[in-house]
Amino acid sequence: MSLGIWGNSPMDRQTYAIGCLSLSAVILLAGLFVVGALETQRAEASDMLSTAGPYILLTGAVSTTNDLVYLIDTRKGFMVVYKLNETTHEIERTDFLNFGEGADDANKRQRPKP
Repeated sequence: MSLGIWGNSPMDRQTYAIGCLSLSAVILLAGLFVVGALETQRAEASDMLSTAGPYILLTGAVSTTNDLVYLIDTRKGFMVVYKLNETTHEIERTDFLNFGEGADDANKRQRPKP
């Protein structure tokens, strides 16, 4: 009569399976504590993109203190760039680019018609 690893009783198989599952749970729990204890770097988003219909709004950092806001109209084909004037606390238009159909070099920097 060979008992082997399982023995003759079905209860031995259940005990072995429960033991293996318990050991796996302990290993996974220890791994969770180890991963949780590690330092993680914080992710910061410096640029943001938002779309609404034919408009795209994008922010971008020029320097550590100055940000630009890009407003792109994909339907009419132009882009306007705005920045915050720190002295007057007003938003100013800094640039305009017309990239739509029929835009040549002469009118690329002109203001769009409403």
